[in-house]
Amino acid sequence: MGEVLMVARQTPNLKDRVRFLAPVPNFGHTICFMKGESMKWIDVNERLPEVGEKCWYFFDIVGSHRGTYGGLYEDEEGKVWPGMSIFYCDYGFLTGDVTHWHPDQEECPSDPFIN
Repeated sequence: MGEVLMVARQTPNLKDRVRFLAPVPNFGHTICFMKGESMKWIDVNERLPEVGEKCWYFFDIVGSHRGTYGGLYEDEEGKVWPGMSIFYCDYGFLTGDVTHWHPDQEECPSDPFIN
């Protein structure tokens, strides 16, 4: 993260335009989100959040909900089911229906455009 902060200090007005810096612990780098730019919804077939990560999740029938990614479904015999991602919140959960997720933020993001 120090490398990104150094670039922000050396670039005129960049530090005024940075929305926040998000360290990504497992990848050894930092994501820099600029003010005025929105983060994008991520298709669950492209990438999933880390287990336990807070996020927004979307299924077209029920819309967007803020919760946590619980990982892939594992049955009683220990078999992990690809495509059966578990997303949950205080009032319910979805398993295998979520199409997109969004990094956590305070405001509910606009629903993703689905082709």
